[in-house]
Amino acid sequence: MEELSIKEFISKTVEEIEAGLPQGYILNDSIDFEVAVATRESINGGIDVKIVVGKLSNENEVVQKINFSIINSEQKDKELRKSGDLVIKYINKGVKELSKANQSNKTKNKSNDK
Repeated sequence: MEELSIKEFISKTVEEIEAGLPQGYILNDSIDFEVAVATRESINGGIDVKIVVGKLSNENEVVQKINFSIINSEQKDKELRKSGDLVIKYINKGVKELSKANQSNKTKNKSNDK
């Protein structure tokens, strides 16, 4: 079995996806992964986890599927800030409109009192 670390797999996948995007395009959200991994006890007593590529080399390895997603946190932060800025812009616009309506009502009330 050819072994590939999860770290190498994710890095290479993201690198290839980003390289394949046309100029000016970005990933909109997350990259979803579903991979088969082989686990086995390592010499140090821990567990060694590798991406499965091909057949298992011995019966001491166990294959499991894992699902996970990754996002570009910098891009997500930019999108959230942009969304927040738009919300603030519309709130400010609404406050100005309410202020104008309130002033208009005060002017009407003053002219009605005369």
